Formats: sequence, structure tokens, C-alpha cells
Amino acid sequence: MFKKLSNIIRKWREKYKLTYMNADTFDVKWSIKLSFINFLTLLVFLIFIISISTYFLLVYTPLKRFTFESVSMYTLNDQQIKNSKAIVKAEKLLEQHEKYSENLRKILLDEPFDDTATLRQIDTLEGAIQVDFENSAADSILRNKIESSLLEPKNEGGPFQADFFMSPVSGTVSRSTNFQQKHYGVDIVTKADEPVKAVLEGLVVFAGWTNRQGNVIILQHQNNLITAYKHCSVLMKAEGDFVQAGDPIGIVGTSGELTDGPHLHFEIWQKGVPLNPQEFISF
Repeated sequence: MFKKLSNIIRKWREKYKLTYMNADTFDVKWSIKLSFINFLTLLVFLIFIISISTYFLLVYTPLKRFTFESVSMYTLNDQQIKNSKAIVKAEKLLEQHEKYSENLRKILLDEPFDDTATLRQIDTLEGAIQVDFENSAADSILRNKIESSLLEPKNEGGPFQADFFMSPVSGTVSRSTNFQQKHYGVDIVTKADEPVKAVLEGLVVFAGWTNRQGNVIILQHQNNLITAYKHCSVLMKAEGDFVQAGDPIGIVGTSGELTDGPHLHFEIWQKGVPLNPQEFISF
């Protein structure tokens, strides 16, 4: 028994030479002598180093929450449901904003738009109710009465004041705002080729041509404020440009069907309601 054990220990202590040499020239690059005991000692040391490194990596780095922190399936499902609801809500808000912007653009450009409301789906009662609200003569009369009574110039004491606005051009007001006649801005007669300036800093949301209004540029400002500049001969800014108050954005002209001389038609809107520019600007 002891003899066999002594033989095993003696074999473990025997040295073995590991050599790295060139196969063609047999030049020895390096060599090392190891016994089986040395090999076991080195292996245990490497395992210890790797274990310690792995422990500190998992305990003191962000990987900890993926290993030691358990998350229940119910929590993950609840979070997924909340995320889905948030995405659906964001999509609905984006769709409403796009519809609002498109309708407001058509109003500013004096373009026709379809205001027929059709209820096709009602959440969980999908397909159970189909209601179509079609325009009728009575509807048109009622709508005209509401427009004539509600589309009045409004100044609700918002965060902007008259002295914040710059005048887009210097000239004479030839036609004032008249909401009953659907004239939602002022016509300012001035010299031809006079530069049109932005009344406030803002973003160009439309810059293009329409048959009735000619060259039109529309700016989006803070506080849900929009200004429109119509009948320009030349537009100096493009959609997506950001302008400062007083920056030239166009040239006064006679473009469009609804004009009989060089002038600027200027409008101010807030939250879809037209305002009277003469209450804020001295032209």
C-alpha cells in the first residue's frame, strides 16, 4: 500500500519538458519543465483567479441585476402592458396632431377640407355601432352662425404682448380683419419688393405656392402661435428653417388670384383661433 503510494507521488514529481521549437530548423524558442504536481498547482491558481474575477464582475458591475436580482414574470408582463399602452397613446396623439396641423394648413391656405365625422369603431364595441354624421342644409346654417359668433378676435391675456411682435412690413392697412366675411388677417399696402420680416422667432412649417394666395410662408412660434404671410413675390426661407424675429423671409408682391396690387396679407392664429393683428402690431 505504502509502496504504491510512494510510486504515485514519485511519478507526480517527475519532470516533463514542454518545448516550443521551429519545425524546420529545430531551433528552440522556449521550453518549460513541469511535474504533474506543478501542473495541478498552476491549474488551481488559474481557477482561483478566474473565480475571483468573475465574482467581482458580477457583484460590482451592472451585470449584477441580470444575475442576482430576480424579476418575476408578472412584473415583466405588467411593464410590457404599460409600454404597449404608452405606445398606443403616443400614436393617437401623433395622429391627432397631424390631423390638426393638416386642417389648420388648409384653413390658412383657404383650401377646402372635409369635416364629416364618421364613427367606425368604438373600442370594445367594434362593429356594433355605425354612425355617420352627414352634412345637411341645417348643419351648414348652424355652422355659419357658430363661425360668425365665435370667430372673433381673442386676447385672453396670454404670455405674449403687443410689444413682443415686430411689424412684418411698414405700410398702410388697406383692409382690416373681418371674421364674419372670413377675412382672418390684415392687408398691408407697401412698396413692391419690400422685404417681409418674421414678427417672432419660429420654425417655417410651410413655404410654397397656392393659386389663390400666391407664395405663402407660415411660421410656427411658441405658445401655439402661428403667423402667415401671403402674396409674396419671392420666398427667402424653406420648410424646416428656423428664423429669428426681424429676419427677412420673403418679398412683397402680387402673386395669387386674390390680389390687385403689391401688398402683404398677414394673419395670426393661436390654438386654431384667428387673432386680430392690429391689436398686437402697429403697422
